[in-house]
Amino acid sequence: MSSISLVQIGILRSIHRLQLDFQAIQNALEALRVSILPYGARHAARYFDLPWFAEHRDPFDRMIIATALEEHLPMITNDAKSLLYTNLNVVW
Repeated sequence: MSSISLVQIGILRSIHRLQLDFQAIQNALEALRVSILPYGARHAARYFDLPWFAEHRDPFDRMIIATALEEHLPMITNDAKSLLYTNLNVVW
């Protein structure tokens, strides 16, 4: 899982769209044996190469997409806008 996903969860919590605290999230990640991938320069470089879609401008989603593409990992989401990106393996 991208570290950017944790940032998104934190934002959703701060605007009261999620009621989870960080410990609950950490416990769930440990139970699921999820590894956190740091967002780095390779991911940022891939971000620059992403096509621009007016209907999908969320910078955090685009950072997660760049990470998934760079790491050759599937992206787990129910956001249909993610299907706009070719070569992105979307699971949901």
